[in-house]
Amino acid sequence: MKKKDFIAEDIIGKIYQNKYIAGDKLPTERELAEKYGISRDTIRKALKKLIDLNFIETIQGKGNFVKDSTKASSLIYNSLIEKSFKNISSDVLYLKKIFDLDDESFLWEYKRIRIVDYRKIQIELTRVPEYLFPDLDIEIVKDSFHSYVIERGYKISHFIKGGEVFNWGCSSNRK
Repeated sequence: MKKKDFIAEDIIGKIYQNKYIAGDKLPTERELAEKYGISRDTIRKALKKLIDLNFIETIQGKGNFVKDSTKASSLIYNSLIEKSFKNISSDVLYLKKIFDLDDESFLWEYKRIRIVDYRKIQIELTRVPEYLFPDLDIEIVKDSFHSYVIERGYKISHFIKGGEVFNWGCSSNRK
């Protein structure tokens, strides 16, 4: 992964973890360069990528600010690597049902490896309520869980990227 992509992905992760919220001013280029131990030129490229992905905006003379619309896109990972989903595949490590002590209900938990251009790029750990997806199986997880959710009549309201864990919420469009 190129340094500019790593920086952009890290900042996006911080936005989705609410370390930077809409309207926040990002650290200066100089501060980011020092923090990441890279050149300001690489920081500029990462910030340009964030602008292109509609995560931040630059206000001349004031700095870079997190945009309000940052949580609108559920395709963060896909956008970041600039590949269509047809060029991304998955190897499922496991799919199992677990008991959530907090909610006293069952969850599906799966872990898969995301593969782009024949390279293993990311390990994804996901947990979803079993009652919403009682027929979830390994083929669905291997193919496209996102498409499966939409096909079931749910609207994805957010998709949080942070480390290995992706969390998301959904609301039903079904009657």
